[in-house]
Amino acid sequence: MSNIKLLQIGDRPFHVHKQTIFEDYSIKSDIKSQDFMYSYHKALPDLQWMNGATSFSIRGTHLSIGTSYNVDDVTKDLMKWIGKPTTIIAYEMRDLYNHQALGCACEASCDDGCKITFLQTYGVLKDVNVTSSDTAQPNEISLSFDIFNFWKELDYFSWIWGSNNQVPIFGGNTFPELDTFINEFPNCDILFNCNPCMGFQYANWENRLIYFDKDLWYEQYNNDCVPQNGGVSSVDISNLGVWFLINADKDRWNAIPESIYHATVLPNTGTLSIGTRRKVGFSTITKQSTINLDDLNTLLSDSGYGGLYETDVLISGDISFSENGNMYRPSFIIRNNSVLDVHPKWVYDSWFPGVIGTGYSQVSFNYNGVGYDGFGDISRIKISYVHHFRRM
Repeated sequence: MSNIKLLQIGDRPFHVHKQTIFEDYSIKSDIKSQDFMYSYHKALPDLQWMNGATSFSIRGTHLSIGTSYNVDDVTKDLMKWIGKPTTIIAYEMRDLYNHQALGCACEASCDDGCKITFLQTYGVLKDVNVTSSDTAQPNEISLSFDIFNFWKELDYFSWIWGSNNQVPIFGGNTFPELDTFINEFPNCDILFNCNPCMGFQYANWENRLIYFDKDLWYEQYNNDCVPQNGGVSSVDISNLGVWFLINADKDRWNAIPESIYHATVLPNTGTLSIGTRRKVGFSTITKQSTINLDDLNTLLSDSGYGGLYETDVLISGDISFSENGNMYRPSFIIRNNSVLDVHPKWVYDSWFPGVIGTGYSQVSFNYNGVGYDGFGDISRIKISYVHHFRRM
């Protein structure tokens, strides 16, 4: 955690210099043992990844910078975020990719300066404390937090670097030109010298289903100009039964990835399954998550949607999506850029369908049934996935 420096809480960026992490940084499990009657043995549930809130604090020097950054104003603005669950943004210094290997496809990404990785999580600011022993000296400030999720890489599609009077709202249901929405994040000079003093603004898409667009997933981790290294994606897989290797640096990304799957052109009969192999403790285990497409077709018919169409998109995985007061987890159906009011039923025995692990994992997709129109043809099925790597 020591290599992470906090940068923003909600929409309030702040510049705390010489940040140090307090020693009370801790990650705890909620595990409780269960006694057996007439036995010295105890039952211990496997609660890996089911951690309690992570608590930590930071301390540093809070400096005013010209007329654009006044510590008193910023401190007052920070105080209003106390108790409000929101996004927390941080950064770490890492040289994650070799620009020369990219052939300098994008001029802006070919600078030879330091390399920054921006991260995000979800949590709450608990308190703000300011101390100053000398009015002629800068204030010392400390902030304490509880976070309720893992850290993952900040993505170019959700956040825009700019002034805090911007309220970016994007319309439409699809990305007309994906590169247009990839925003260069600040380099070291802009960030550390407050040149100018700005922060990250949330890209408020009118249709939040854009985040389940398979082309967005692919662009996020495969763009030639501004590649991100905090995950992997692949789109329109049609060779079912093949095992795909997913490699997350287990020393850096030491939590289960946020895995999301996109399936379309599905038959309305048979079963679709996601197979995974991952390391658990000292063993490698194989799991299967399945959905019965006959049942899904019946569910859609009984709900007045006419059954499962080949143009429908089945989204599944580590998702919690709310629409019109309904919560959809771990799966939902998209039709004509809208979520259908049905809850697809997966059979799985982990936290969500298609869970993979840290380090090396494998994933495959399989269909069992008669295919389209009873002829066994499944060549049109298209599967896409994204795995956003995460860390504690």
